[in-house]
Amino acid sequence: MKRVFLSLLVVSVVMVSFSSCEKDEPKGKTISKIEGIIDIDGSLDDSSIYAYVENSVDKETTIHEVISSAKIDNKKFKLQLKTPSDKVLEKVISTLPKGLTADNKKAKVAGISKFVVKNNKEELGELMCVKETPIISNDNRQVVEKNLIFFIYSNEKVGVTGTYNESNNGNQKITYKLDLYKGWNIIDLHFISTIETTIKENDITSTTTSVSQQITSLSSIPADYKWVLDKNSDEYRLPKFN
Repeated sequence: MKRVFLSLLVVSVVMVSFSSCEKDEPKGKTISKIEGIIDIDGSLDDSSIYAYVENSVDKETTIHEVISSAKIDNKKFKLQLKTPSDKVLEKVISTLPKGLTADNKKAKVAGISKFVVKNNKEELGELMCVKETPIISNDNRQVVEKNLIFFIYSNEKVGVTGTYNESNNGNQKITYKLDLYKGWNIIDLHFISTIETTIKENDITSTTTSVSQQITSLSSIPADYKWVLDKNSDEYRLPKFN
């Protein structure tokens, strides 16, 4: 799967403005802009945020497109989301891994791969909308739970459902239940990682990792989600399917 379903400082307030209602754009289903207030130690003066869409044409060529940009003013940002160009749109059926189906094979999609924050001198990191639950840990079991928000544009209404199983990097089960409407859609990824450690004879330790992810559509960003500016953004990357 390409980067369409991949993407994804603390924000104390998140507001999402909805786009106008059209035939296949029910009111409250799609968004046109994102606003937030970044809560971070220090100043973000003279900084800007850039939202990127990209399409990996082949192993050597990736097209990057800035879908929105804005100045950060007193730690506040407002991004007006544009319509992606045809060169970054992909047929939804070409982006799906085994186990997923789409009910509209003609639909084309593009996802915001990253929100980059820069000042006049350097890139400061990537802004991501997350919800983190306190880690549950005991002597032999640790559970890590997170939610991530990302954004997908669709040129037509399409539903994507199914389950993808991945065993190359631990046991991963990813379940999709998406209703994408024409325009920009809010998507939530709920991630749970469970690590269990067993000590056998002669103090030999065995570790088992299992990952469960659910990817669903939202009509708005929940109030308890926060925007995080993190330089080690790979921690929040969505799963890649090659």
